[in-house]
Amino acid sequence: MPYKPRVYCKSPGCNQLVYSGYCSKHKQPVSQYDTKRNVINAKIYTGSWRKLSKMHLRNSPLCIDCLNMIPSRITAAQETHHIKAICDGGEHEESNLISLCTSCHSKRTKKAIK
Repeated sequence: MPYKPRVYCKSPGCNQLVYSGYCSKHKQPVSQYDTKRNVINAKIYTGSWRKLSKMHLRNSPLCIDCLNMIPSRITAAQETHHIKAICDGGEHEESNLISLCTSCHSKRTKKAIK
């Protein structure tokens, strides 16, 4: 016996009843890239990394990029960014980290990928 009633598939115009999400016709397969990326990230960003990141955010709670803007803004930092990326030989050290807000971190990451 099901635990909850079925609902319509989330895909617009689909009338298939499912327990949650999408029907088998509209469900997107998980790409090999995403799976591989998740495994690599789990190996790199361990518990010791999370502790270091939290410690760095406590010591430097403001977004560096927002402070350097003209006129400067005061924004709380939510993320820790590596100055030199791990894939380029960077280390998980406090000297290699800066504090950024989510918006600035996304901008820097986008530039690094291009």
